[in-house]
Amino acid sequence: MKLINYLIFFLLSLLFIPGCSENTKNIQEYLLTEENVHVYIDKQKILVKNDEENAAAHFNLARSFFFIKKYDSAENHARRATRYDPLNPAYYELLGSLAFVLERYGDAVTEFTTAVRISPERVSSYLKLASTYERINDDGRAISSLEQALQIDRYYVEALYNLARIYLRQREFEGSLRTLETLLKLEPQNKGALLMRVQAYSLQGSYYYAQTLAEEMLVRFPDYLPVRRELLRIQFAQKQWPEAQALLVQLRNKNSLSQEDQLIEAYLLLHQEQEKEASERFKAILEKQPKNVDAIMGLAVQLLRKGFLDDSLSWLTRGLEINPSLARAHYLRSSILFRQGDYLQGDLAIGRALEIDSANPSYQLLFLRRQLMKGKLAVVEKQLIRIMEKHPLNTEAMQLQADLYKSRGNFNQAEELLRQVILVNDSPSIHFSLARVLFQQSKYRSVLEVTTPLMEALVGNWEVIYLHALTLSRVGNFEEALLISRPYLKRRESQGYAHRLVGDLLRYKGEEREAQKILRNGLVQFPGHLYLTDELSSSLVMTEDWAEVQELLETTLEQSLLLEGNPPMQLLFLDRLVVAYDRLKNTEKKLQILRKFHQKNDPLTAAQLYSLEEQLLFPIALPSLDKALSPLLLP
Repeated sequence: MKLINYLIFFLLSLLFIPGCSENTKNIQEYLLTEENVHVYIDKQKILVKNDEENAAAHFNLARSFFFIKKYDSAENHARRATRYDPLNPAYYELLGSLAFVLERYGDAVTEFTTAVRISPERVSSYLKLASTYERINDDGRAISSLEQALQIDRYYVEALYNLARIYLRQREFEGSLRTLETLLKLEPQNKGALLMRVQAYSLQGSYYYAQTLAEEMLVRFPDYLPVRRELLRIQFAQKQWPEAQALLVQLRNKNSLSQEDQLIEAYLLLHQEQEKEASERFKAILEKQPKNVDAIMGLAVQLLRKGFLDDSLSWLTRGLEINPSLARAHYLRSSILFRQGDYLQGDLAIGRALEIDSANPSYQLLFLRRQLMKGKLAVVEKQLIRIMEKHPLNTEAMQLQADLYKSRGNFNQAEELLRQVILVNDSPSIHFSLARVLFQQSKYRSVLEVTTPLMEALVGNWEVIYLHALTLSRVGNFEEALLISRPYLKRRESQGYAHRLVGDLLRYKGEEREAQKILRNGLVQFPGHLYLTDELSSSLVMTEDWAEVQELLETTLEQSLLLEGNPPMQLLFLDRLVVAYDRLKNTEKKLQILRKFHQKNDPLTAAQLYSLEEQLLFPIALPSLDKALSPLLLP
């Protein structure tokens, strides 16, 4: 889409719409081509040689040099044209086009604005001004520029198309569809507008209507590949796997699959749990195109679904090095960082995702879930109401609403809502959310009724194993809990939480020294892991190993950047270190840490923050909890 927009912008830049000055009359609307441009340049040079102040000739030279991408020469002659004829809007529009291509967007805004001030009815300048505002992520001014163009010419198709596209990107579905309706009355066969209408219905969740429109388009335009690919995405969203497979076969029979088709096929293989084949597809694409971010994302998603978070994070980082504006990569990266307890970096990552795509409900909901962890209940409630008004059937929003109920102590409401959501969308992630709510109500038998079938549905999923084993320990089945937990001590997808869990279970049995061995091994494998540090320091307090408590907590408080994003953990460590200094009779350091503790401890705020127990119940779900791929992850 970006390439198409750039080409439209470039072509518009080559056309001249006459301005209002006297010299404008001398400018010929000469269509430049590869064959005639150099001859045309020679002719214009002769005119300039005969009359240095011939603004029209300088302008034509600027247009010609722009065409052959000699931007310095183009800008030089365009500046001379404005010097000799300062009231010609076409000259400033060309300067704006040059600045745009050279990514000097501030200069481009200045030049286009000058053009429309001189000629307020110059619609082409408004269109280019809107494109520039889009490039600097100022959608508000881009919309305003397009609306001004439409006030001058309400049948301006390019302005209608771009306005509908911006609305769609902002998830303003009504505005987008209304604009497209106007456009399609003017051009009923406009394939781009018809496709965008399909995308609008698909993005707002009206998959049946989107699919109907897509199939109608295929009847009218059987060779139009973009609509076939959009239909593939719709089939993914509706979990119509056989239909998606059949459509891919059709595409292969029509012609060789494009790389985009191959990517979607690889994602389909992921769903079918053909991990090896999917990985081979992604890697084959990367061999041909090492910087194909969609293939990189595919490998990242595959590793993420298997629970290999560090490996997935590496691929996501690689993708972002190639394309820093890949919003879904920032989103997935923030999910992983939150899961690993790196809340500070996770906050930065989800903030970046929202900067790029502020209207994406999944990004908004992850951000709000993090705000809920920080205890900002009023903020979450206010923004969640807006999201649910726009997306009433969004299951992520319903899950967050349930957690909001829970944070306010309304556990019964949370449980009731989640059970209702299951009737609408019976997915593993919702069952897991229900199990968390039941656990926090101490309904341990009910938790096991939920997690037992989940363990069968999601074989080897660590989050489910963790919650199931933790629940078994609450009902006294320590041996069974240890039996299913111990194998994960050697599996990296547990990310150190297996060591925490096994340490917990051993401590419940009174085996502190054995628990400490497990926890120390965990810290060797996962240095700086805060939840392991918490459990080990707690165990050392129980065995009164105060010198080791002091060394462990001093090192963590001095070196761990993760603590800045986790105030409850920081306060706990400070409090525990105060006790250690007291037992070691180090009064000076005890008072120093005690002052620091009181500076950071706000009882009102602390009461609303997620406790460590809540953090350990994985409040931020990963794609590994669902078998079906979210359409959000597709290229």
